[in-house]
Amino acid sequence: MKKPNKILIIVLVSCIALFAVVFFLYDSPAKYVTKPDGSIYLDKNGEPRLYYTDLFGNKFYQDNGFREYSAVPVWIDDTPVSNPDAN
Repeated sequence: MKKPNKILIIVLVSCIALFAVVFFLYDSPAKYVTKPDGSIYLDKNGEPRLYYTDLFGNKFYQDNGFREYSAVPVWIDDTPVSNPDAN
């Protein structure tokens, strides 16, 4: 094997290995969806809504061990909406 080909293969394999190590070891901290006053939003089951960010900056929710990529709201307002025409 020629020397330039050998160097190219070593560099390529090293880059792939480095990317794989970073990809699998990357762990983003969980973040909470908040309410307008800054407190943590709790869903109807009393659980906080958590979301994560992957290596490429995409946001997702964990659902039964799977990543569900979705838009994450900046905040959720849980005050009931009143309808003045309902009376």
